[in-house]
Amino acid sequence: MEYREKIELNYDGLTKSEQKIADYLMSYSDKFIYMTLSELSEGIGVGEATIVRFCHKLGYEGFQHLKFEISKSTMEITHAAENSIVSTVRENIISVVENTAITLKPEAIAEAVGILKASQRITFIGVGASGIAALEAQNRFLRIGLYVHAVTDPHFQMMNAATAKPDDALVAISLSGSTTDIIETVKLARKNGCRVIALTNSPLSLLSKHADCIVQTAGKESLLTGGSLIAKISQLYAIDCLVTGYVQENEKEAKANREKTARSVIAKAE
Repeated sequence: MEYREKIELNYDGLTKSEQKIADYLMSYSDKFIYMTLSELSEGIGVGEATIVRFCHKLGYEGFQHLKFEISKSTMEITHAAENSIVSTVRENIISVVENTAITLKPEAIAEAVGILKASQRITFIGVGASGIAALEAQNRFLRIGLYVHAVTDPHFQMMNAATAKPDDALVAISLSGSTTDIIETVKLARKNGCRVIALTNSPLSLLSKHADCIVQTAGKESLLTGGSLIAKISQLYAIDCLVTGYVQENEKEAKANREKTARSVIAKAE
């Protein structure tokens, strides 16, 4: 049975708070699938536990299961012409860049750059598709002379956090801000005094609550479109802003290091 039918069938048996969730879902399913549990709770003024109970009443295992089923029912498979495909992807990329430009706050970029400048060791972490963004961040910052590395394996992330120090920085990348492995690593790093920068879509997420600085992205993806290029573009845009901000404040040194690293790989390109 499709989720809308389940809501209609069970609506009268729901509490007022649960009906509030149902009403929102029926009207804004396109937004619902991109929201975290904390974002939905904050947005409609209903407790997280109530949302989970609502999911159970409809026969779903939990919030993520409900979002997955909604994603399946709303995904439209189209057989567009090649020029339509190119146009659609172009528009999506333009849209995510524009939305990220709106969510990225200059003061957050400046704060993050300040943390990076003051750090002896910088680690970027991410899992899955966000791990790709972490690796690109390593590439960009190494070229301008920073001691930085990317860790995409959850076990190595925890080991890195276990030896973190107060003069280190950890940049945690997660679209949802609720990835369990990332949260655990951040908690351990914070316990050791490490500064944490969260690069995430959700300023209300658990990751954001444990961060010293939040750099907000806008790369939306559903459970069925995980790892999409569009979402990564938002992350890469934010990373580029951090690199550019750092270079502007350390132009002479960054330029010299960029030339050194470029010369070091010239022979490899021949």
